[in-house]
Amino acid sequence: MKERRAHTRLPTSVSAEVLSRGKRLPATTRDLGEGGVGLRTRLPLAEGTTVLVNMFLTLEGIEDIETKPLSVQAQVAWCAETDVRSFESGLRFLTLTEEQIRLLKDLIAQL
Repeated sequence: MKERRAHTRLPTSVSAEVLSRGKRLPATTRDLGEGGVGLRTRLPLAEGTTVLVNMFLTLEGIEDIETKPLSVQAQVAWCAETDVRSFESGLRFLTLTEEQIRLLKDLIAQL
């Protein structure tokens, strides 16, 4: 199968949360790249919706409480149930600022 992504994704597990339709949903990343993120959640994300993803950056696996989360708008490309009450989703990042791109590249460089 041919890879359709413009950017490679690397496996990583970072604490995250998804804000969608006024609700806050805990999540964990499963992979991350400059173009998007794979997430694991306990509830499904509606395909096609635009959400805000907050990723809590870590240094050597420890969250830095002084560092703000990387907050990125993304569109849910797909969502699939992987187990009872467990879902994986693929999200495409929407417009990123230069600062967000820099933070994202810094995070990816640590992987």
